Amino acid sequence: SVRRLEAMLEGIEQMAQIGIWQANLATGEVSLSDEASRIHGVAPGGPAPTLEECIAFYPEEVRGLVRKSIDQAVAERSSFSFVLPFRRADNELRTVRCVGEAFHDKGLDDMMCGILQDVTEEREAQLRLWWSAHHDTLTGLPNRTLWQDRLDQALAVARSESTSVGLILADLDNFKTINDIFGHEAGDALLICGKGHETGQ
Repeated sequence: SVRRLEAMLEGIEQMAQIGIWQANLATGEVSLSDEASRIHGVAPGGPAPTLEECIAFYPEEVRGLVRKSIDQAVAERSSFSFVLPFRRADNELRTVRCVGEAFHDKGLDDMMCGILQDVTEEREAQLRLWWSAHHDTLTGLPNRTLWQDRLDQALAVARSESTSVGLILADLDNFKTINDIFGHEAGDALLICGKGHETGQ
């Protein structure tokens, strides 16, 4: 039945944390699916928000990018996609992926529809993986991979701007002796202590 199909689709929305939205560009009125409402932190089935009210859920520093994406899609009858921070109605900061497309049906108002997905956990997992791949597990300091990447970037900028890059090398004397006499745990503790002084902790 139609009701069973709707319930199934709602269940899929919740599992994927993907909501569906539609905006009437002539009136500015936005309709949200139940999951899209939950992502906003508002009760499903409540009063229809306006497009400006939906944009206001994005922090002020990225709101201009949201408006620019929407305006360009409307002007070109095209689509847009972005991943940005999003502050729910309860003030909890999340990260969402928003995809939308502007279109015109003959005899109807200009419309825009799309999906909204909460990708906070996915984004945090990606950041943790990136951090682990680019930092030393003992001290938390940048590792050789990140150092090489930053050096390559600095050299590229220097070449393009005809400037120079300085490189300072520091050597830790007698570290092997500390490991040999006091053991590797003492050596690790020294490295961690040195990291704290280096970062001002």
